[in-house]
Amino acid sequence: MLRRTGVWPLIACALAGWLHAATASATNFTWRAGGTGAATWSNGSNWVGEVAPPPSSTIGTLTFPLLSATTNTDNDLSGLTIESLVVNDTNGYGISGESLTLGSGGLSITGEENTAHFNSATITAPIVLAGNQAWDISSVSGHPKQAVGIGGGLTGASADLTVNMAAPDSSLTLGGPSHEATANDDEIGNTSVKGEGAASGDDLSLETNFNSSDGHTLSVEGVVLQSAASIGPLEAVNSIVETSSPSIGALTAVGSVVQPNIGTLHVASASLDASSTLGLSISGDGTQAGVNYTQITSGGTVALGGATLALFVSQSGTCPPPPVGQTYTLITTTGAVTGTFSNAANGSTLAVVAECFGEKGLTTSTYNYRVNYNTGSSPETVTATFTGEAAPKGGSEEKGSGSGSTTGGGAGTSSGTSTPSTGSTNSSPTTATISSAQIAASLGQQLIPSGKAAKIAALFKDDGITMTFRALEGGTLVIQWYELPAGAKLSKKAKPVLVASGQAAFSTAGTGKLKVRLTVAGKRLLEHAKRVRLTVKGVFTPQSGNVVSAARQLVVTARG
Repeated sequence: MLRRTGVWPLIACALAGWLHAATASATNFTWRAGGTGAATWSNGSNWVGEVAPPPSSTIGTLTFPLLSATTNTDNDLSGLTIESLVVNDTNGYGISGESLTLGSGGLSITGEENTAHFNSATITAPIVLAGNQAWDISSVSGHPKQAVGIGGGLTGASADLTVNMAAPDSSLTLGGPSHEATANDDEIGNTSVKGEGAASGDDLSLETNFNSSDGHTLSVEGVVLQSAASIGPLEAVNSIVETSSPSIGALTAVGSVVQPNIGTLHVASASLDASSTLGLSISGDGTQAGVNYTQITSGGTVALGGATLALFVSQSGTCPPPPVGQTYTLITTTGAVTGTFSNAANGSTLAVVAECFGEKGLTTSTYNYRVNYNTGSSPETVTATFTGEAAPKGGSEEKGSGSGSTTGGGAGTSSGTSTPSTGSTNSSPTTATISSAQIAASLGQQLIPSGKAAKIAALFKDDGITMTFRALEGGTLVIQWYELPAGAKLSKKAKPVLVASGQAAFSTAGTGKLKVRLTVAGKRLLEHAKRVRLTVKGVFTPQSGNVVSAARQLVVTARG
């Protein structure tokens, strides 16, 4: 029998040395796309040295370098393990095919300055994380905008992932057309995504469930998080969370804006700090939670922590005010509601600007809501009860010129995300301090047009679309619509196409019109299309302070 002291240490050392040598000797491969035949990984002529990686092998670094044109590659080799994956996406890359196991070297996506379009990389090959790793989305020179899509699914529940978005105005999308069923779930370890600030335009979009069942935490810092699927525990720091998710695990917000876009958001629990904002909306004349107004539900503790309550009210048509006494249950939990909003003490009145989109365009009124914290019995709730109008309807928008410029008008408190004032029914709103996060949240809310005006036929008829925008302070607004690469494979038309653009100037806070005009390329794209998915980008440059940007997805169709 072998003794532990003697032979076993020698065997262990020999085994460790063998493993180190095997890892160190893993071959590196670099794509050159110069081969004849299909752009498959098994085609040796597509690789530098004209030798393809063997199936079921371990690769050191797999590099997709800067090439002169958009390049699509198809992994037809099963069982590959890659220690690190490096992509220069200046002119666009598409990586599809068989599943990849990615080692601790992680993923690095970078690009040269390219003023013609977004740098883009779309990876629809499923990725299995073999261990803890970091991903970097950055730039070689300048600050190119990166559009990165991971559409094939992520697995590796024991592997933690850190993503550093070091290229401003960039986007990372997890999930997509090849992985979009809501039953799918990207289940990995604890995940941290860090951008350069929500106002920088760094976006994280979740198009499938993310860690919704395994309890691992998603932490975001300095990004705009958008999601239409369920998320596990979420920690947001200095971020904007705009979600259509049906559920989120334990939610923690520090210096962040949390804003459900539609319906009812269920959270396992929630904890907000005093520098955070909760944005909820009331639309139309009905009273059904999740239909006529957004609502937070929970089975745990909802700790408000002195956060700000931002209430948005919008109507269309004749816009009658709600009946006095109509109550909206904004928050309900079978656990406990602790603390209050800083701008809405129990029984106080919250003055909210209500927008009416009618035949005369946009008009505004000031509605008063009494806020109550009902904590005597389960469920505990936070409600807003309409107590009447603080002022007659009025404040019609000023008409801008054909270029979309406007002199603005109105006070800063007329904004959707500015801090509403509190006090008695007879008190008047006070001017709020507008932050970059609030401007970004307000801008994001206004980017997407609705109704028949957004149909392809109407866009052609009017050479674009005229939209109403509300600025929280003076500055310049630029709107651009792009067709970005999406789907399982990139095509020859994968480079982003500028479909429409417009610009407006605001001398002060207020509301004005902006004409988003179709470009020649946009008209060609939409001419015979039935359905096109676009990315809408808005950039607001205030007269003082930091530039703010936001992005949203828009689908234009030939018919309603």
